[in-house]
Amino acid sequence: MPFLNLRSIAKAATEWPVNDVRKYHDRVMKRIVLAARPKGVPTAENFRLEVIPMPTPGPGQCLAKTIWLSLDPYMRGRMNDAKSYAKPNEVGETMEAECVAEIMASNHEGYAVCEIVVGPIGWADCGISDGTGMRKVDPSIAPISTAVGILGMPDSRRGSG
Repeated sequence: MPFLNLRSIAKAATEWPVNDVRKYHDRVMKRIVLAARPKGVPTAENFRLEVIPMPTPGPGQCLAKTIWLSLDPYMRGRMNDAKSYAKPNEVGETMEAECVAEIMASNHEGYAVCEIVVGPIGWADCGISDGTGMRKVDPSIAPISTAVGILGMPDSRRGSG
């Protein structure tokens, strides 16, 4: 299976700075969506930058600002529309990814503003979550970036088998 062409993806994201979401609150958010399924190695044409209205968390939801995003090899398989251990990313949907994020607004009893979490926010500068797949990160234990690295999902099963 070919690997993601990170140069092409980086080129597509050059207009996509992960700015402080406080500046955009109640205005817009930026995300990268799957524009077309790749044939072979993904290129910039397989992705699209979208600027959409900033979502507002509803009951039981929170708004989280991306700080760190994990770009992993398994994502290439999710770009295909084929049976796999994980549901494929749909064309037109935000590319899925685990992110370390800061809670910016919350109507979720388990998450408070300013808490650091890791969860499936995706390739976006912020996102709404109902808490599914999220967990709190304790910055006193290790740098928060390790939540999508050595202490995160890619290595969470290492040594357990």
